Amino acid sequence: MSVRYAMGARPQLVFRQLLVEGLLLGLTAAVAGILLAPQFSSVLARIVWADSPGGNLPVSSHLDLRIIAFNFGLAILVSVLFSFAPMLQFWRPDLTTALKQQVVSTGGSLHFRRISVAFQISLSILLLVTAGLFIRTLHNLESLDVGFATDHLVTFEVDPTLAGYPPEKDANVETRILQVMAALPGVHAVAATTDPELKDDITIPGYVPKEGENMNVEHARISAGYFSAMQMPLVTGREFTDQDRDGTEHVAVANQSLARRFFGDVDHALGRNFGNGGGNVKTDLRIVGVVKDARHAGVRQDIVPTVFTPYLQELQFIARHTGGMGFYVRTWQDPPSAEQAIRQAVLGINSQLVLDGLRTMREQVDGNLVAERVISLLASAFGILAVVMAAVGLYGVLAYSTAQRTREIGVRMALGAQRRHVLWLILKEGAKFSLGGIGLGLAGAFVVTRWLASELYGVGPADVLTYAGVALVMTLVTMLACYIPARRAMSVDPLVALRFERGVLERSYKTAAGQFFVLRRINLEIQQGEFITIMGPSGAGKSSLLNVLALLDDAWDGEYWFREEPVHQMKRKQRADLAKRNIGMVFQSYHLLDDLTVRENIDLPLSYKDIANKQRQGMVADTLDRFQIVAKKDLFPSQLSGGQQQLVGVARAVIHKPALLLADEPTGNLHSSQAKEIMELFRELNQQGTTIVQVTHSEANAAYGSRTIQMRDGWMMSDTANPELQPYEAVKQ
Repeated sequence: MSVRYAMGARPQLVFRQLLVEGLLLGLTAAVAGILLAPQFSSVLARIVWADSPGGNLPVSSHLDLRIIAFNFGLAILVSVLFSFAPMLQFWRPDLTTALKQQVVSTGGSLHFRRISVAFQISLSILLLVTAGLFIRTLHNLESLDVGFATDHLVTFEVDPTLAGYPPEKDANVETRILQVMAALPGVHAVAATTDPELKDDITIPGYVPKEGENMNVEHARISAGYFSAMQMPLVTGREFTDQDRDGTEHVAVANQSLARRFFGDVDHALGRNFGNGGGNVKTDLRIVGVVKDARHAGVRQDIVPTVFTPYLQELQFIARHTGGMGFYVRTWQDPPSAEQAIRQAVLGINSQLVLDGLRTMREQVDGNLVAERVISLLASAFGILAVVMAAVGLYGVLAYSTAQRTREIGVRMALGAQRRHVLWLILKEGAKFSLGGIGLGLAGAFVVTRWLASELYGVGPADVLTYAGVALVMTLVTMLACYIPARRAMSVDPLVALRFERGVLERSYKTAAGQFFVLRRINLEIQQGEFITIMGPSGAGKSSLLNVLALLDDAWDGEYWFREEPVHQMKRKQRADLAKRNIGMVFQSYHLLDDLTVRENIDLPLSYKDIANKQRQGMVADTLDRFQIVAKKDLFPSQLSGGQQQLVGVARAVIHKPALLLADEPTGNLHSSQAKEIMELFRELNQQGTTIVQVTHSEANAAYGSRTIQMRDGWMMSDTANPELQPYEAVKQ
């Protein structure tokens, strides 16, 4: 654009070009979206109503012309609005500066892009949290125990009055339907009930309601065998039989909620009487059983006190009741065959009878959750789409930023930056605004989801698991989006390549003041069977070098070969396995395990090896005897002196006869006689082929070695095996 301005282009022409480009992009996207929308709508509808009988969908996936026009217009409007951003950027460009640079400086626009991506991430978080809460709600509702078995259960409703039967004949027709259903092949049990949402007041002798207490309970009239057909477990007592009919004792079955509310517990409810209605009514209904609580009205509905009575004892009520009865058939046939057989059997009684709502109970429960399923699916779809858009936006911003910083990255690498430094540089840039967007999105979700509390079930709007899962997913997605341009940045060739010798090793720490090196350009070769002493003042880097050699520290730069194996190319687990097989370590601070005895501490290295228990016991016994600490084998470290603890530490290090023994001030806490004994032991091990590297201030201990290395400030000052080694002052020059 700067070149166009320099060639004489007017602002109007530049703006027109930008506007046309934005409109073309928006128009293309709008057309593609409209073409794909019917297919996605159809897929969405089929997912929601996957179990719809016959594959018939209760909704249409065809788009309304008004919806198409609205979305098309919205896409064009958004395209125009966002085309103004580059227009503002090129309103008055600095042509002199722009034409001198290979890349136009766009710090302001880049900042705007970062804010836009952060906003995208925040919106994605909000949608994902909402989707997560609704998914958990749907899962809780689907896995909810409704109180009866829904599998192999077919339900339908029949109202005999619609076929011309007088109300007083309803009970006869309904009884006949039950008999016909029971005779069908594969039918295990049948039952019928009136609307379970019918409510009645009850009166209980001796129970005094509290002021304002509602004595209204659900009252269902049912057939004999209802609880068996529904597989609703009886807690106590019995269910109804065909003998419970008009003219016999009036009986009832209560659910657990009613029994606990009015009688204290289920056992006290059995045998108690109550009456329908309030005030001075007969209390001639006797409770003969208590059944487990169940949800009749809907999955979301709370369980309420419910009473069941035999419909054959309430023929007058059945005659007055409108709406017929609901029937339940538990069958082992597949649903389509069972439904066909049921329809034919009912129509065989009277072809005028109408079966309403013939479906499986599983379909009925699923239909009860359609709203939750639609909301969960839509929220998930929009959330995933938002995540993809945010990831693409983040990748675009970082890719553009990385391209602008190519020269900077090359200079950094030429000055010593490693690939991991470049990787971290790009990842850190992306993490700054992506993590900010995640935090803002979580905060926004915490506020917005408060309004959804009434729509949730079994999960709160501030559910920690949902928020943590969404944050983790979004963090992984954003880091992946950051990693791709970061990988590209690592392949940038520096303008100047700095060469280091093979085998050079360095160790440093990051501080507020910058990079602090504790090991500088260590070029050391140790032959098998050597006994090396490393000496120097405190802070010289002796222990740091020892930790690297022991494979305890992996935050170093350079190359390290151990028995022709490239340690620098190994993963942490591979290094740990290599150390376990070959290295023994004597620590200056003992590092004994306080909850293990002397014997158990010495046995510890052997427990990680494939050594038989009997052989381990023999090796531990020999070591205890060798170090003359048999009498202390059952003591704990806290019961030992400092010198004794160091002695145990040495014994633990040499018990498995390591190929390389590393010792950090191994005799610092020992008496002179014990120190001499340890050093004689080291000499013996060395003569047997063990390579030993010790760090010490003791000249007497150094005399046992065959080679001495002096260190200062992380540099190797001298090496008796390499007289030509230059001190670090010369190296720095």
